[in-house]
Amino acid sequence: MTQQVRSLTRRTYRMSEHGSEERQNRAGDFVLQPGARAETWRPSWDHPTTIRIYPGLDPDDPTRWDPYRLRSDHPSERDRGGFGDWLRRYPAMRQAGVGSGATFLLSDMLDPLYNMNNNPAWVLYRAIADAEKANTIKPAWRPLLKGAAGRGAALPRPSTVVVVQGAIMECGGKVYADPGKGSPPRGGAPEDLPVVVVLSRSAGEVLENLCDERIEGSRASCDDFENYYANGDIVSLEHGRFITFFQEGKDPRASRPQPGPAQTTFGASATPHRDQRTRSRNADFSSYDAFADKVWNGIPAQLPGPQLESLVRARVLPWDSILRFMSDKEQALVLARAFSAVPDMVVYAFRDHPDWVPEDVLAALTGRVAASVPQGPRHGEDVFGMPASGAVSADGGPSLWGRAREGAAGLFAPPGTTATPGGAAATPDAAPVAPAETQPVDPAFEERKRLAMEQMKAAKEKAASAH
Repeated sequence: MTQQVRSLTRRTYRMSEHGSEERQNRAGDFVLQPGARAETWRPSWDHPTTIRIYPGLDPDDPTRWDPYRLRSDHPSERDRGGFGDWLRRYPAMRQAGVGSGATFLLSDMLDPLYNMNNNPAWVLYRAIADAEKANTIKPAWRPLLKGAAGRGAALPRPSTVVVVQGAIMECGGKVYADPGKGSPPRGGAPEDLPVVVVLSRSAGEVLENLCDERIEGSRASCDDFENYYANGDIVSLEHGRFITFFQEGKDPRASRPQPGPAQTTFGASATPHRDQRTRSRNADFSSYDAFADKVWNGIPAQLPGPQLESLVRARVLPWDSILRFMSDKEQALVLARAFSAVPDMVVYAFRDHPDWVPEDVLAALTGRVAASVPQGPRHGEDVFGMPASGAVSADGGPSLWGRAREGAAGLFAPPGTTATPGGAAATPDAAPVAPAETQPVDPAFEERKRLAMEQMKAAKEKAASAH
């Protein structure tokens, strides 16, 4: 397969159009479809995360690689957001909930009539945020809107995520690709599942900034990626780059020993050709930063030859076959479960959508125990009672996550070497739990809650009688 600059044909998703924000964050991860033969990762916050992003498949012909950037008559599409299908951006809710947070995509953005204002994530967030602005919020709910050092809010504002596929070199303080031990990167061993990296808004922005950085004074054509862009074609098998994400202000290169003389391996220099650091446009206390390198720990980013291309090809899946887009009602169910510790907040926020509140959450509010509510997750379900992404294979077999990887010949492992056992680097960002407290009764709020519950009960009885 070759990578070529090609005109747009009949593709459905287009980064410059459907990735626009104007058309709109491990248990509880609903980014992938149930049973998808892939696993999701996200950059660690406390430690650097280095990945090698793979090229994407051509939506019109999955036997070919999609180009790094799409040819277009509009410079804005070519120079900003006009990426091939190796990268996608979607509106999302990230790690929302008390305890185990839920992450899911809000919409595939293909329906121009879809009203994002009516999405359950926005309905929930705006209801509570507006109550805080009006000073009518219950004290127990207020901490859910606030984050802390290194932690996001339990009820975050819906934002965006960027998804890419590739290999994990290091994450969460663990190095996966180690030539000395013969261990391949995660997503680079034969038995590894394909890896989908879910980037937060700030991580996605710094990645796009790296891709858009131009070489000053270059007279090359914009289609000559290696000579027009400072970081070239970061997904190319012939060239490529490693991308390292880190907490802004904590560049890991500052603590690394200076490299020796540059050594060329498949055309790669062992030292970066320039300072390639960039910043998120919306940098704040919780922003990521990133840089690009041709070489990481002595390993070149190049993946030359048909054998390596075949190995990479087997680990890149069509986006439309693995990404999960739940209905509004399914998203509301996930949110209701995620905030089941504060059922009165769920009922208040969804008061105009009684079908969005499940029986067990309503039962918890009224002090009743619904007999139909399971006491724990069933087989194949996560803690939210939803099918677990990647938990069960298509034939019902166990997940490959965490399986020993001894004897694996990975993408970067030299022939004749063996890999060390691998495992997932869990880096959950624990959400703050609202403190228990005794509060005075607010008659106005209690009346609104009573009316909402009556409305929900009537709607449920009407639906039951219709059957």
